[in-house]
Amino acid sequence: MSISDSMRLLHKSLDYLDTALPNVTPEETSYLDREDKAVSALYQEESTSKSQNHAASTARYPALQNRRLYRAWMARKALSNAILSVQAINDLEGALKTDMKNPAPTVLPSNLFRREKADTLYRMQSALYNLSDAQGSLREFILSEAYRPQSVLTGDQPLKVAGSAYGAMNYLAQAMHCQLAHLVLDPP
Repeated sequence: MSISDSMRLLHKSLDYLDTALPNVTPEETSYLDREDKAVSALYQEESTSKSQNHAASTARYPALQNRRLYRAWMARKALSNAILSVQAINDLEGALKTDMKNPAPTVLPSNLFRREKADTLYRMQSALYNLSDAQGSLREFILSEAYRPQSVLTGDQPLKVAGSAYGAMNYLAQAMHCQLAHLVLDPP
């Protein structure tokens, strides 16, 4: 399979995931963003206190997690980061935007690499981290929905979402393999 075929299938998998995930309203997104930051700050504050008693954050975090769209929100955030980092593979400007939105692996400017193929491979590797995070969030989302009486995922959707997340990782790995072969085998 060629790099372009792998990347085309990767984009197709990400497009499916983007349409399969439920949308989270702006109001709910705003609430989840604020509450997630507040619980994290509370946990940090409790961690630095002498007693290191996490009673408040331990009580508050499950309430956040039990909100109907919490796992969908987490999956959507991770998927958005993955999509941005995949788009950045062939777009240095996009790579720098991805780095500012997600502090995962730092994307370095192209002039720090002697060869364009090495730079592309580096951005592929960065995207792999984000895809891995998205796959984990999607897995948690699917599992949480499996136990809900009225799941937003119906029929074979859970299997398709899991398969698309797994496929996305494999397509990127295949593209990386091809890119590495070109890097090693092509003359400078």
